Amino acid sequence: MDFTDSGAWTPRYIDLELIYKLYFSFMSRELVKAKFLIPMKADNDMPSPDENGKVVIEKDTTIAMATIEGKHGRPAVRMFTDWKRLRQGMKGEGWNGFIQPIEGMIGSFDCAINLTEYDKAGCYIDEEMFRGFN
Repeated sequence: MDFTDSGAWTPRYIDLELIYKLYFSFMSRELVKAKFLIPMKADNDMPSPDENGKVVIEKDTTIAMATIEGKHGRPAVRMFTDWKRLRQGMKGEGWNGFIQPIEGMIGSFDCAINLTEYDKAGCYIDEEMFRGFN
């Protein structure tokens, strides 16, 4: 850390701290409203979307979502901001996606957003952090 001889924070550190707080504030406000792509595979062929882009899945269809071992022993669902990131993060065939806000998943899973080989471009949201956004 960057301290002066008197032990006070330097202006550079104060500026960086302010930028971080502003970024976190904007990000947390948008994350509660955002909708994400969640990778999924179905054991049956997915039907084509209707004119509104909606799909009704057959009753006995099994769906697998992409999850990882999360923090504190809780599983985390992988979520992506766009199809390009989903394709970067999910190698292999057969991955589709469904759209969901964090609110719809956070009760059961932590959320790993944009988890690709560029790990600094993603973020991890647990339930405690998400509830603190509101």
